[in-house]
Amino acid sequence: MSKVAIVRCKSYDKDLLFEALNKGISLIGGIETIVKENSRVLIKPNLLSARRPEEAVTTHPEFVRAVIRILKERNCDISVGDSPSGYGSNLVDNIYEVTGIKSICSQENVNLVKFDEATVIDGIPIARHALVQDAVISLPKFKTHGITVITGAIKNMFGLVTGLTKVEFHKKFPSPDEFSRFIARVFSSVKPTLSIVDGILAMDGEGPSGGRVRNLGLVVMGKDAVSVDSVLAGIANIDVKNVSSIVEAGRLNLGEADINNIEILGERLQDAAVKDFKLAGRSVLLSLPEPLMNAISGLVSFKPHINKKKCTRCNICLKSCPVDTIEERGRYLEIRHDKCINCLCCFEVCTFGAVNIKKSFLVKVFSMVRSL
Repeated sequence: MSKVAIVRCKSYDKDLLFEALNKGISLIGGIETIVKENSRVLIKPNLLSARRPEEAVTTHPEFVRAVIRILKERNCDISVGDSPSGYGSNLVDNIYEVTGIKSICSQENVNLVKFDEATVIDGIPIARHALVQDAVISLPKFKTHGITVITGAIKNMFGLVTGLTKVEFHKKFPSPDEFSRFIARVFSSVKPTLSIVDGILAMDGEGPSGGRVRNLGLVVMGKDAVSVDSVLAGIANIDVKNVSSIVEAGRLNLGEADINNIEILGERLQDAAVKDFKLAGRSVLLSLPEPLMNAISGLVSFKPHINKKKCTRCNICLKSCPVDTIEERGRYLEIRHDKCINCLCCFEVCTFGAVNIKKSFLVKVFSMVRSL
């Protein structure tokens, strides 16, 4: 059976983290079964945008430090890198700085890389640096997501798609099912050797960038990223069948999606489960029966809107929109909803909270009912 460990860790204290991660790794077989000595290893955190660690949008820098120190005991050649959504290479430096990753890599004397070169696999430009490593360790952040329901170990590998080409794939695959099938293709190109989810500070509600910060105090890890995501779904009280990225990865035999075939070690799933875990409004609708969804389709909506008072005109949302639906109107930006495909890229990349999701009354009702 696939093994997934759930370990408690109440804070990002570096000693507590190091102990918790070592405990979880031991439960799933030990670091010697995962990474050989003197290996080249890429650590792939989730660095969605330039947000501070306490905002729970990105993998915490101390989480990265703990993994670096574990790998140093194996004499590994370590690098850290990501290709944040909607950002060109020239803006990645700022993200590394604000998220605290640059400081950690400097202190630990490891190589912080940009994914400037790509190898095209199945029509997808994948970061070449990842392809030449002996191992890739994925460090996702436990968050909700408006399209993929949760953003975990499978979705984190989307960050290996280089640069602004990610925006074009949002345009090409606009629906949740289409996008999840694409995510599964990316994941199949570089399956991580180990996935360790930062769920100490997590995010529910309108994730992956504008939701509610939750202090869950959890670390979830396993060699099989699909199984890890299935356990995350269980913690969030989500039916795996409603998480299309898990369904697609399971269908392609990329990992074990059936929770009944996963051995959960450490904390029990029922003890770690979060009963009041809120989903993004769009995700709530995915759990409705299809006949009901068809009947009320004209009464449900969720659209991104730009708050003019908060907008700083950094124009990252404008550059990130795959269908060019964001337009300049004098001193302000506006979204043309007749062209919007609801990919929510603008919402994800805004670091100032200036993009809001406006929901219809029925969406708000279904969200409240699920949280009861």
